[in-house]
Amino acid sequence: MSADTPRNVATPAILRLAKGGRDVPTKIQRWGNSQGIRVSKSVLADARLQVGDVVDVRAVDGTLVVTRARSRRGRASLEDLVAALPEAGPHGETDWGRPEGDEV
Repeated sequence: MSADTPRNVATPAILRLAKGGRDVPTKIQRWGNSQGIRVSKSVLADARLQVGDVVDVRAVDGTLVVTRARSRRGRASLEDLVAALPEAGPHGETDWGRPEGDEV
């Protein structure tokens, strides 16, 4: 913040996890074919997030907004999802021919 910038004017942010709090400089880095941002443990704690939480990320007026993802339709168990599948699958069985290797 320069000496000419009033203290009550918000400076633009690339990433703001929560209103208020602290701004921690970080860099967008390439991770494989994606890009990522490392977030410090203290910033995650301030945002009440932790490693493994699912978040939604959206851009609003040039700012990335990160929020805890809400459950869209409730959580279904694997057993419930499998029970909803048709018995033979949508197209029945597929003949892949005779075994060629160590298939069982």
